[in-house]
Amino acid sequence: MIKSAISYSVEMPSLDEMRKFIDKAELNVTRPSAQQMSTFGFDIHPVTRELVSSFEGGYCLTFKKYEKKIKPAALREVLNAKYQNFEAELGRPLKQKEKASIKEDTIIDLLPNILPEPKVVFGYFDIKSKTLVIDTTEAKMADMATSLLRKCFGSLKATTLYIDASAGLTERLADFMYAAAPNAPFIPGLVLGGVLELKHPVEGEVKYKDMNLTEDGTSVEIVDMIRDTHMYVKTIRLGTQNHTWFDLTDGFKMKGIKYDYESDTSVPKHETWQSDTWYSMNQIVSILGHITKTFEVITEG
Repeated sequence: MIKSAISYSVEMPSLDEMRKFIDKAELNVTRPSAQQMSTFGFDIHPVTRELVSSFEGGYCLTFKKYEKKIKPAALREVLNAKYQNFEAELGRPLKQKEKASIKEDTIIDLLPNILPEPKVVFGYFDIKSKTLVIDTTEAKMADMATSLLRKCFGSLKATTLYIDASAGLTERLADFMYAAAPNAPFIPGLVLGGVLELKHPVEGEVKYKDMNLTEDGTSVEIVDMIRDTHMYVKTIRLGTQNHTWFDLTDGFKMKGIKYDYESDTSVPKHETWQSDTWYSMNQIVSILGHITKTFEVITEG
């Protein structure tokens, strides 16, 4: 099941075309060489064992990153010792360029002895809505995935979906709280949950967790912070009528998605993967539809 989502509106190949592209492109991930820090590419799905895995209405791609990680504290200790030795030999403090060169050489020397850590993210494409969902909250990983897709078939007309959190979403919340209609939907198709983070660029954040945000005192407090102290929504929990819950961030990322749906654990995972994936993708596309119909959506190429 999809747990997080960075979403794009895209023009993607059909399922059969995607399979041909990915086979021809030869962009499958490989482990880093002795001097490489990281590698990124397509990989076989752990359940379906395919490079392109189909489900009803769309398909899934698997992206994998290998990265060699050097612990900062360990590197700092090695570098400090080297700096001291060089300064003792030279009889003067090292210049910044000299320190940078020593650091670069040290990292190169360390790389062959570091085992790369694997990290997998999945990309799901809904054909009808032309929606691509990358199951991550890390913008860098999502950018790497879309860049790989561009490399795979030459170009990718993809726009990232955003909403203006400081204006549209925040004002919507203030109006909702002020109207004192706790049983009404927050926006058509979505209800308000019990988690909220408000942020001020200078004064910091205020967090509410597992609370009834529409209680009189709490709702008045929230409206005051938005309208008088100019705080804006950083994270808000929303849910659907069939109890799919998620946290929506000011960067238009969905995280911590939870569904009122359980797989049949008595059935092998490879047999339930398609239905599970279809269900979660269907929920996410529906949620995105509710949000984009309500707010002015900003697209970024």
